[in-house]
Amino acid sequence: FHEEDTLLHDPVLHTLALAFADDAFLNGFSGPEQIYDLVVPPRSDRLRLLWKRDWAERPIFRTTEGLQMALDKALTYSKTRGHLIRLGRALGYAKKLEFYDLRRGSGKKLNEALTPEERNKSMGHRLGDSSTYVRYYMGDFIGSDNQSIVSSPFKKTQN
Repeated sequence: FHEEDTLLHDPVLHTLALAFADDAFLNGFSGPEQIYDLVVPPRSDRLRLLWKRDWAERPIFRTTEGLQMALDKALTYSKTRGHLIRLGRALGYAKKLEFYDLRRGSGKKLNEALTPEERNKSMGHRLGDSSTYVRYYMGDFIGSDNQSIVSSPFKKTQN
């Protein structure tokens, strides 16, 4: 992972915060400083942080029961969707904010940064071509000046 410049957008940070709050790490980490002090061994590209056995099967994102956090009940899609819609309204969006909107925006960013094959793999598209992306995620509006592109003189390459 990499540290996200805008911490609000960093999913690793949020997941770590929940794990610390739950005291879920096997080796009893009490704060992020202890993780940042770890060194990845030579000939390895990762370091595994192990969960306590009783936390290994618990959902990270859980629902509440009254005023308490449930230990074994995952946060449901419908409850999360409701929170997301309310967030969109609070931000002043005219259209309901849905998970599809987040996925579509993420797909656009992935499309700009990755090869089509990498994008399809990252988004879970299985057809082996770009048809799923083009059909469901590519916007109808193409933000380019086609007239300038078509009418600009071709650049000659020197041999």
